[in-house]
Amino acid sequence: MNEHPLSGKSVGITLLSPHPQIQDGDEFRVENWALLVNPEMWKTPAGAMFVGRLGDAADYEQAVYGKVGYFGHILLHDELTG
Repeated sequence: MNEHPLSGKSVGITLLSPHPQIQDGDEFRVENWALLVNPEMWKTPAGAMFVGRLGDAADYEQAVYGKVGYFGHILLHDELTG
């Protein structure tokens, strides 16, 4: 798996499912594919939120790790706008 094409860039987001901490239009600073940042990311609070929020739509191969403000989040690649 190569580095995410938007790594290091800030993009907008359009959520496919509600998130209690972030909203559509927030600035998301992309770090990398979640599996490259931490292969066990799903054991973290951000990973639990990702799975809980998206359920069966949680595609680990398309999960992207980044930050909104100082807090880390995992979103689907399709939720990034930019």
